[in-house]
Amino acid sequence: MKTNNTLINIDPWVLEVQQWLNETYGNVPGFGSVPEDGMTGWDTIYGLIRAVQHELEIKDLVNNFGETTSALWDQQVTPKLINQYDSPIVKLIDGAFRCKGMGNGKFSTIYTLDNDEATKELKKNAGFENPTSTLDSTWAKALFDMSAFVLVSGGNERTRQMQQTLNNKYSQWTGILPCDGIYQRATNTALIYGMQVELGLSAVANGNFGPATQEAYGALAANHQIGNNNGLVLLLQYALYQNLINVGPNTVPFTGELDTETTSALLLFQFFLNLTEVTESGYPDLTTAMSLMLSSGDPNRKFYAVDTSEQLTTTQITTLKNAGIKYIGRYLTGTVGNDFIPKYLTVNEANNLIDAGMAIIPIYQDNNPMISYYTYEQGVSDANAAFAAADSLGFNKGTVIYFAVDVDALDSDITTNILPYFNGVHNVATKNGVRFNVGVYGTRNVCLRVSSAGYTVASYVSNMSTGWSGNLGFSQPTDWAFDQFNEPEGGIGTGAGLVMIDKVNVSGIDKGVTSVNEVNPAIGILRNLGFKLIDEALDNAQFELGVEMVIYAAGPLTITQTLASSAQSTNPNDQTINFSIINGKIDPSFSSEISNIFGNDISEKLEISMEGITASIETGDVEFSGNYEDGKISGTVVFNMQRTTVKGEEITVSVKYEIEIDLNKIGGFFKKLFETVLDVVKENLVLFILLIAIPAVAVLIIGGGVELAAVGATALIIGILTEFTKNMI
Repeated sequence: MKTNNTLINIDPWVLEVQQWLNETYGNVPGFGSVPEDGMTGWDTIYGLIRAVQHELEIKDLVNNFGETTSALWDQQVTPKLINQYDSPIVKLIDGAFRCKGMGNGKFSTIYTLDNDEATKELKKNAGFENPTSTLDSTWAKALFDMSAFVLVSGGNERTRQMQQTLNNKYSQWTGILPCDGIYQRATNTALIYGMQVELGLSAVANGNFGPATQEAYGALAANHQIGNNNGLVLLLQYALYQNLINVGPNTVPFTGELDTETTSALLLFQFFLNLTEVTESGYPDLTTAMSLMLSSGDPNRKFYAVDTSEQLTTTQITTLKNAGIKYIGRYLTGTVGNDFIPKYLTVNEANNLIDAGMAIIPIYQDNNPMISYYTYEQGVSDANAAFAAADSLGFNKGTVIYFAVDVDALDSDITTNILPYFNGVHNVATKNGVRFNVGVYGTRNVCLRVSSAGYTVASYVSNMSTGWSGNLGFSQPTDWAFDQFNEPEGGIGTGAGLVMIDKVNVSGIDKGVTSVNEVNPAIGILRNLGFKLIDEALDNAQFELGVEMVIYAAGPLTITQTLASSAQSTNPNDQTINFSIINGKIDPSFSSEISNIFGNDISEKLEISMEGITASIETGDVEFSGNYEDGKISGTVVFNMQRTTVKGEEITVSVKYEIEIDLNKIGGFFKKLFETVLDVVKENLVLFILLIAIPAVAVLIIGGGVELAAVGATALIIGILTEFTKNMI
């Protein structure tokens, strides 16, 4: 039996609230309506807030429980919330508790002791012991909100404990924050508020780890006074716990003491983030504290890697080398800015960087970053473009290429767009063996989820975007290779050596590109033919020029392919026939010869098949050969083509197919068909090979997957042979 999931999610209590809101306030100017679906969401919460504002006689209704609403609430509502008070406001309070999943379901205009208990329950869940039942604007604002105050699915009990303590101690500055066990933007900001209060900056507390906070904390840390401030240490322990939550067994205590467990955890954190400038391991100095509280950490810390969109000159490379840079992130393709300035890495630049002792970090980003850009199909396309660029630069197989998500993707966006995109990239990268490894550039959450899905091997984390939702409240991915943390205004260097950069920290798990291979132009020529079967061979991790590869072997049919950077030939002991190819067309003698032998219908089919191949070859020749021995028919087709490289050199590349049909594995009609045709052409076996090889090769290299194409080729061969027997026998 099928189940309607929508019906399962309907809450009749919430549905009743929604219906009452529309019936009661639907005609109020500016109210609008709420959905009647029985599911709590922001639309329903906003409807409750607008209804409250109407009851407070606010004319312009908005979706925000702001200062005006709060002030009027404290004046008109809070003093009246006593037993038996009768007002629509009470029913709105009941509706909000229903949407929170709290209270006993009461829904009336009469205030009762049940309301007192519901308010106390809310306060207890938010972290307050022995609370009163007073529902002032601070608590009303928390009530008329989507924030959860119970442990939700995926939440962490210790994180919830932390959230409750933050509410209890710092709500004067932060307001009442969620206590759902999910570390999030509001939780992260509350830690900084708390730090400012503990540092004596309560009058100017703003939740930003700015210059004043850095100065106050830095002075305390420099004098080794952090351990004397239990409140400050507790906040550091909270941040430490969250930052190590994915690293391993997490036993960070919440004691407010710099005890052995805490200093050990600090040491692990410093090692994990590779904070090389920390002089006292296990102590929470300013650099460590900033890395705990901000995704970017200390913008002034040491860095040994950069990334840039500039095509680097030797003078700029000298600037980077003198600055101690060991890694350089560079783009594989594309342009930057409205003037379309090229940003792609060149062969000369790559060689110059490697000669200077730097490793290259390949990045692919050739888009205007929008969520809608990221689809499975785009992932396939981008992977092909990135890998082709990497091939042209001579990068080794297995090189990690980082595909960029340079946008603040929400968690839902990652599910609907980012993951399918990387699925496409991954499928291209791993088809026929690993050609290049896939990395991800993006926020912490993007990196965490794409890595967890198994699509990437390393993360390049855009940590300098501290305000992005994908960084706030998320720990550093355990597979981080590069950590982009600051963009220095004015870049580094002067004059011709000036380079605009982003500072990047390095974990060491990805060594980058430290050598490039001289690119064989034959590879590019073969790839540019545009034949899927050839592309798949070139993408295969085991591919080598000149080495025969079996591309199909099933039943009586075996087909091999050999791609080479020099001319190939058929077996000299076989019967052979050769035709030239000029300007993408086969020698006219081919058409006349096969027409004389096979008749117009068959020759037309063979010509069409050949045209699909020769159009991409342009100039060269094709040779066919055939043999029959021990019940096995063998045929060979070789395409040799001449091209001029970008350096002006003329080279020959070759594609060779060998086809074997084992009649010993065929029975019945099909065996009789082959034997009949063989008997007719036994004096000119190569003609038989033309009948077999041309349609087979055409379908294979122009068609889709090998197995499907092989089936199609076999069917075409059978059809042509059948027609041949009708015409010739």
